[in-house]
Amino acid sequence: MRGFRRLGLGFFQNIVFECQEGCETALAHNTLEEAIAALQRFPENAGIQEAGLMHLRNLMDASEGRKRVQAAGHSELALKALQMHPHHEGVQEAGLSLL
Repeated sequence: MRGFRRLGLGFFQNIVFECQEGCETALAHNTLEEAIAALQRFPENAGIQEAGLMHLRNLMDASEGRKRVQAAGHSELALKALQMHPHHEGVQEAGLSLL
């Protein structure tokens, strides 16, 4: 888990899990919880919002990931980011992909 923290949220965005195994590995390393914590802690940081929301979107490719992301209130997180960063193209794209 420490490796995920050290690499930061930019790493989440680059974890493009194409298969169930990858998403399950990310979920097992608590990347969902870390992404949500960062989204909530740094709402003014567009880069963190974009990367965190894209990570949530990637996790939704697995059925367990979808359930956990939905249970975590992904819509509310996306809407808050969309409202805080109306002119940031990356945040808008990432947020809308979760709705």
